[in-house]
Amino acid sequence: MKRYQFQTAMRKWETGILAAEIEFVKLQDQAEYSKRVEPFNYYGKLMQGVLCIAFSANWFFLLMFKALEEFNGKDYSEFEYIEHVS
Repeated sequence: MKRYQFQTAMRKWETGILAAEIEFVKLQDQAEYSKRVEPFNYYGKLMQGVLCIAFSANWFFLLMFKALEEFNGKDYSEFEYIEHVS
């Protein structure tokens, strides 16, 4: 076998080995997924997002109600508004 043929064969072999190692690492990561992932972390982030959306919607609706009150000519202070609602 000539030198350039040996180097070509060696390069192909190294490429195949590297591809096999990459696939092995991917398979190993998939097998250890449940050990490395903390499910409550993701549920916590989900609940945090839901709460932030709820608070943002609440803030938006309060601004809209305040704008509607001003548009109708009613001028309630915060405490008078609470007394009228309850």
